Amino acid sequence: MVGQKLFSFPPPGRAHLHEEVLQSIEQSSRKLRVIAIVGEGRAGKSQLGNELLQTNVFATAATPEAVTEGVDIVLDGGRLVLDCEGFNNALASSRLEVLLIGTALASTLIFVMDGKLSEEGLNMLAGALTEAQLLEKQLPTRLVLVVNKCTLDYKASALEDALAKDHGRRDSRDAIKRAFPRRHFVAIPFDPSGGDAYQQGLNALRAALDAESSSELVFDGARLAGAIRGLSIKVGAGDFDLPSIHQHIMGEFLQGEVDAAMDGFMRRIPKVIEYDPDFKVDIDAGINLFDAAIQRLSLHTCSGQVHQFREQLQGKLEDVAEERRTANEALGNRTEPWRDVLRRGCALLSARQVGARLVVQRKQDLSPFLSSPSAIRFDTPEPLSVRWMWRHFHPELNPSSHDFAAVLNQHGQVLAVRVPAPALPDGVPVPRGNARHKAALSVSLRSDAWVVVVSQERGETSVACAGQLWDVGSAFPDDSDYAVHEQQRRDLLLKLGLLWESRQISSKAKGLVWYAEEFRFLVGILVPPGTYARLDMWPVLRMLADAPLEFPAPRLRPRTGQSALPPASWRRAAEWVDLELERAGLPVEAAAVLESRWGSDDVPQPEPSVLWPQPALDDHRSRGFALPGGPDNKETQKKQLKQLADNQQRLEELWKMSNSHGISWDELDTAFVAFAKEGKRRYAQWSQVPQAAKAGGDSAKADLPKAAKMKLECEAKAKDFYAQFRPSDEEGNPVDPKRMWPSRVRRLAARLFVQEKKKFLAPWAPGKLTGNLQALVAAKMIRRETHERIYGLAVPDKEEETKVNDSGEEAQSDTAAQEN
Repeated sequence: MVGQKLFSFPPPGRAHLHEEVLQSIEQSSRKLRVIAIVGEGRAGKSQLGNELLQTNVFATAATPEAVTEGVDIVLDGGRLVLDCEGFNNALASSRLEVLLIGTALASTLIFVMDGKLSEEGLNMLAGALTEAQLLEKQLPTRLVLVVNKCTLDYKASALEDALAKDHGRRDSRDAIKRAFPRRHFVAIPFDPSGGDAYQQGLNALRAALDAESSSELVFDGARLAGAIRGLSIKVGAGDFDLPSIHQHIMGEFLQGEVDAAMDGFMRRIPKVIEYDPDFKVDIDAGINLFDAAIQRLSLHTCSGQVHQFREQLQGKLEDVAEERRTANEALGNRTEPWRDVLRRGCALLSARQVGARLVVQRKQDLSPFLSSPSAIRFDTPEPLSVRWMWRHFHPELNPSSHDFAAVLNQHGQVLAVRVPAPALPDGVPVPRGNARHKAALSVSLRSDAWVVVVSQERGETSVACAGQLWDVGSAFPDDSDYAVHEQQRRDLLLKLGLLWESRQISSKAKGLVWYAEEFRFLVGILVPPGTYARLDMWPVLRMLADAPLEFPAPRLRPRTGQSALPPASWRRAAEWVDLELERAGLPVEAAAVLESRWGSDDVPQPEPSVLWPQPALDDHRSRGFALPGGPDNKETQKKQLKQLADNQQRLEELWKMSNSHGISWDELDTAFVAFAKEGKRRYAQWSQVPQAAKAGGDSAKADLPKAAKMKLECEAKAKDFYAQFRPSDEEGNPVDPKRMWPSRVRRLAARLFVQEKKKFLAPWAPGKLTGNLQALVAAKMIRRETHERIYGLAVPDKEEETKVNDSGEEAQSDTAAQEN
C-alpha cells in the first residue's frame, strides 16, 4: 500500500488530475468513505495519516519546507484517505483549492492545528468557509479538530468551549457550527518517543473516526471517480467556490442514492406474469428507501438539491408503476387465444376461491337453455377476458350473476349470462362438488357442450363433459375428440334409460324439441316443470313425429302477484283491440282474409323484457288481416288483396327487427316528467296545507294538511268502532274509548291511516311508473301497427269537408290530424 498523487499543481499552478490514480478508485468494488486530512503546514498531518493506516504510506520529513504538495491518496479497504498540503506555511504555497477539494470530497474532515487550539486556526477554518459562502450550506461531513504535538492539557470539550466564547468573534464561530454540526476534538501530546500519552491520543482519534461512521456518505468507486473528474474540471477552470463544488459532489451522491432506491424498489415490486385484479404498485417503498438514506446521513430533506433528486426518483417510480399497471391491464384484457384466456381466468378464480360456471358450446344449439326469463342474451357476442371473468363472477362486484352460468360460443365469445341450470336427472353419478357441479353435469348430459366449474369452497377447477365430471386440473376437451365424447354421452343416456330410438321429429316442431335421439326430459319444456319424470313421453314424441299440423308456439302465461298485474286499461285486452280496429274501420267479427303468423317459427315472439309480455299487443298481433269496408269492385279488391299481403309482410319484418316503435324518446321524457310532476303535486296535496286554506281559512282544521285531517278522521273512526264495546261509569255515562283502551285505539287508527295513505298515493307507488310507460309504449305501438294494417286500403265514405274556424284559418279533421 503506497500513497499516490491524485492532484498536483505544476506550473503555472493549475490543478492537474492524475487519471491513472483515478482509475484505481473507479475500479474499486467496495463502497468508499473519504477521510480528508487538512490543516496548518508542518503540523504532522502526513504522520497522523500513517498512524491511522498503521503503515508509512505518506512521505514525512523534519524540514521546514512542505513535503506534501497537492493531494495524495491511499485506498485502505472501504476508506479513501486524502493527505492534503498544508497552509499558513511561510516557506510553501497556500492553496485554497486544496482545502476546497478536501472539504468537498470528505465524509470526515480532519483539521489539524499545530501545538494548540489557536484563534488563528479557527479563524482560518471559518475564513475559508466564509470566503466560500458556505454559511447557509449543510455539509455531509464531520469535523474532527486535532491539536497535534500538544503541550497543554485540554479537556474533551475544549472545542465546544472555544466555540461558545464570544470575544467579539461570534461570526466565525457560528460559521463553524453551522457548517459542521457533528464535531469532535482530539488532543495528541508531543512525544517523539511515542509513549503512552501519545498512543492514548491516537486511540482517541481512531475512536472519533469510528463514531457515527454508519451515518457518513459513502460512494461506489465509479461514482466517486465521476465526482472527482467533475471537481477537477471546476478547479482547473478556476471555478472553485465551495458551494458549487459541494453541489456537484452532493449531486453525484444523491444520484447514487436514487439508483440504489430504484434497484431496491425493482426487487420488491411484483412481476407481472398473470393478471392480478388487486395489482398495486406502492411507490412509497422506493421513496422511503431514499428518505431513509437521507435521514441516516442527517441531511436536510427540505433542501433544494435533495428535493430535486427526490422528485426525480418519484418520477421514475411512477413511470415504472404505470408500466407495470399497463402490463397488468393488458394481461387482463387479452382475448386470444380464448382457451388460454379461459384457463388463466379459471386459475385466478380458483386462487381467490370465487365460484364460477362457464358453458362452452360445440355443435348443438343451446337456445333452449337460454329461454329462462333470468337469462340475458347479447345481441353481439362479447369477447372473453380474464378481467371480464373476475368482474362477472365476483360475488361483491356482480352479486346478481354469481350463481348463474355464462355461455360461450365455439370461438370463446360470451353469448349469454345469468343462465340457470336445468335439473339433474336421477341416477347420474356426482363424484364430488356441490350445486355448481350438478348443474354442469346436467348441461353436459343434455347437450354436447362442456362446462368449466370453479369451486368456491375448495378453489378447484373441474370440467364436465358428456355427463362425466373429469379429474381436477384436467385439460379442456379438444374438438378432435368430439365423436368420442358424443358416444360416451349416448352410452350414459342408454344406461340411465333416457335415450329413445333414433327418430327425427317433424321440422315444424324443431325449436321446441330437436330429435327423438335427444333424451326425453328435454321435452319437459312442453309440460309443467317437474312432471317429466312421471310421464311416458313416447306418445308425445310419436305425436310430434306424425302430426300433420303445425305445432303451435306456447301461449303467453299471465304473471302472478299483484305487482305483475297490467294497468286497468289493459285487463280486457280483447275489448281494447276491438275498439282500436273499429276506429280504423276494420271489421272485428268478420273472418280474416290473411291469418296472422305471429308466434310461429317464422315470426317468433320476443324474449321476455320490460315491455313483453303485453296482453293487448299480443292479441292485436294475433288478429288476422282483413279489408276495410268499401265498394264491391273486383278490380279494387284485387289491388287491395295485394296491398294487404304487402302490409302483412312489412309488419312481420317490423316485428322481427324492432322491439318498440311508434314512440320517441321525447314522448317518453314528456310522460315521465308529467308523471313525476303529478306525483309531487299529489304528495304535496297530502302533506301540505292547500294555498286556498292558507289564504282564507277561518277554522283551525282548515289550516291542517290532508294527512293531519286524515289522522283525526281515522282516530274518530277507531273510537267509533270501540264505542260499541265501552262500558258506562258509575253515573251511567259511557266511557271514552280512548281513555278505556288507548293503545288499541292508536293501533287501529294507525292501520286506517296507512290504508288511506296508500289509497291516496297508489297511482304513484313504486313500480307504477313502469306500468304507465309500458301502457303508453304499447298503445303507441298498437296505433302504429293499426295504421300499417290499413296502409293504402282506407276508403272514406265521403270526402272530408274543409271547415274554416273563427280566425279564418283552415282546420283539418281529427283523422287527418292524427295521420299527420
